[in-house]
Amino acid sequence: MKTSVCLAFACIVTLSLSSCATTEPTTSPVTSISAQKADLGKLYKSYVTRGHSTLSMPEYKKAVEVTGVVLQQSKSVTGNVLTSVSAVGSNRLMARLVPANANEATRMAAFSAKKKITTVCTVDFASGTEYLPLTDCYVK
Repeated sequence: MKTSVCLAFACIVTLSLSSCATTEPTTSPVTSISAQKADLGKLYKSYVTRGHSTLSMPEYKKAVEVTGVVLQQSKSVTGNVLTSVSAVGSNRLMARLVPANANEATRMAAFSAKKKITTVCTVDFASGTEYLPLTDCYVK
């Protein structure tokens, strides 16, 4: 009895998992994302004036379109691509961009230092960091 129950459970789990399989998009869906354009310098200033916290920012958990200049490319401890950016005309770290998926990670990693990059990202949670975390980013 236990064996047949376990087998039935395994079949249900297998069926459920296979029906949830997804593939990553081959192109950025930035045209389908509703995002407000934001000046990176002003967005960063808003973050700083709120005590380096995103919680009270009107853009928190919303999509924004920002343009910045790449300062450097790096990887997080989990291996995710991180793109550090400043506002155009500045070389101060203002934001770290985290790509939405592997395809976007490849696209973002292609931008070398001092190159302009425009992305659509979500303003994520931060408290106390020197940079504004922008996640789920798509290169525009």
